[in-house]
Amino acid sequence: MYLFYADASGNLSPKYSKLDFLYVYGCTCLFERNWHTFEKTINRQKQKLIDDKGLNLCLADCEIKSNWVRNPKERAKHPFLSQLSDEELTALIEVYYDQLSTNNMYIFAPVVDRKLLPDRTTRKELHRIAW
Repeated sequence: MYLFYADASGNLSPKYSKLDFLYVYGCTCLFERNWHTFEKTINRQKQKLIDDKGLNLCLADCEIKSNWVRNPKERAKHPFLSQLSDEELTALIEVYYDQLSTNNMYIFAPVVDRKLLPDRTTRKELHRIAW
């Protein structure tokens, strides 16, 4: 059995701006027996950073979202990410990317250009088109 993680990127509204006209529905998947290795490898790196920095955090406090990684203002709001240097953050993200090839994960991402949608398109229809 394959496990899938799907997540929408951006705003689900069919309305758009000049800078926010793409709606992306990203998905990764891996074979179920690889899940443990995938998760353990990432958690091991997070735990090492927690221990090295002497942080009083558990793994549940160390969620990673791409917006937090890319946006320093957002990153500063999070107890784990705000404590990492640029080099540590880059190394952690590389662990994530390495898992894609190590675990033979598939990636697919339908992209919808909202500029091409009919004016009457609803949020539900936009989501369905991407799905």
